[in-house]
Amino acid sequence: MNGPELLRANVGRIRSRVGGAFLASHAVFRGKDLHAELGDAGWLDLYLFGITGRRFSAPQLRLLEAIWTHTSYPDSRIWNNRVAALAGSTRSTGNLGMTAAMP
Repeated sequence: MNGPELLRANVGRIRSRVGGAFLASHAVFRGKDLHAELGDAGWLDLYLFGITGRRFSAPQLRLLEAIWTHTSYPDSRIWNNRVAALAGSTRSTGNLGMTAAMP
């Protein structure tokens, strides 16, 4: 199958090794049922599970959340916040803006 045929065969499909949504049934995220097995996960817990593929303990999550909270300053005088704002005003992607703004 050449390029155009391969493209036509996959129109409307998104393949992922991380998971998938089965509408009106369930959603799988890294091999776990998102609602049944990960329903109790908080935002940071689910975020880190998506990145690392493992669950963190409650004390670890509290520490990571404290670090995140205490180093997130919404002050426009900080250069990386200006870079993120500039990326947003140029309609850049969120990933590019946040990556450029990381200290």
